[in-house]
Amino acid sequence: MAINKIITFFIFSFVIFLSLILYSINNEQLFKKNSVENQNYVVRSENGENDIYHSSYRSNAKIYSDIFLNVENETQIVEKVYGGIVPHHFLASDLIAKFFKKIESQSDMETVVLVGPNHFNIGFYGVLTSEAYWSTPFGDIEPDLEIIEMLADDGLVRVDEKPFQSEHSISTIVPFIKKTFPNAKIAPVIIKNTVSYDVLEEIAKKIEEHDSDKVLMIASVDFSHFLPFEDSQIEDSRSIKEIQSFNLDRIYDLKVDSPSSIYVLLSYLKLKEAQKLIFSERSNSVLISDMSDNQETVGYFIGHFGK
Repeated sequence: MAINKIITFFIFSFVIFLSLILYSINNEQLFKKNSVENQNYVVRSENGENDIYHSSYRSNAKIYSDIFLNVENETQIVEKVYGGIVPHHFLASDLIAKFFKKIESQSDMETVVLVGPNHFNIGFYGVLTSEAYWSTPFGDIEPDLEIIEMLADDGLVRVDEKPFQSEHSISTIVPFIKKTFPNAKIAPVIIKNTVSYDVLEEIAKKIEEHDSDKVLMIASVDFSHFLPFEDSQIEDSRSIKEIQSFNLDRIYDLKVDSPSSIYVLLSYLKLKEAQKLIFSERSNSVLISDMSDNQETVGYFIGHFGK
């Protein structure tokens, strides 16, 4: 009887061990599958120091230059902009370029806090950041280690480079930042939608307490997903209304891909007393791509906030 129990125990242990191995392999394969093809995780040794580099979604400068040509006649926003919302789906690249073109004259911007979803839920912590440089077609963007380390030291976020290899909510936007604000640093933050209000409000508070008026917070967020066009328009209208009203209690009910990113942005803007929506524009994948099938669309929105 004792021998049978021992054999059963070893068989059970082996099955558990094998399951963990298979689970690990499956997660790694999923991560690789979801990674952007031209992104990588590079360590460069310069001046005796090892610096981590992530790469932007595209590496061809002409692609971005052509996109900006499409919006070169955009009128500049005169008011000071403290934050905004942009899509990260590259199909909406003209809309992204318009967002940045309209604030191009605000060239004294020192840091962009770029907040977006953790699309693939990689990592064991709800809010993650990166200390890496970002390689773009217009040059490298330096991390704002002061802000990043402040958040990490307080335990509000964790530094984890791996998720940023595949996170297009960040990699899509960094070339637009570099082209518009060539001297600005970046503090990227990705958030799971399970993070509590308290944590997000504390992150907003810490950044607001830290920064001068030369910090811009951007939420990199796509709106409604995979709805028929008419339904998408209804949901996006509702989302825009709640955002414009700063109705924080309803943000997590919105059909956007990162309510948590919207929540931390609005919390920050509320602290800055910058709750005026200065300019906004919306679109939809079916309108941009002229698709005949309008049953699975993605909604897009840009908005600039000031006082």
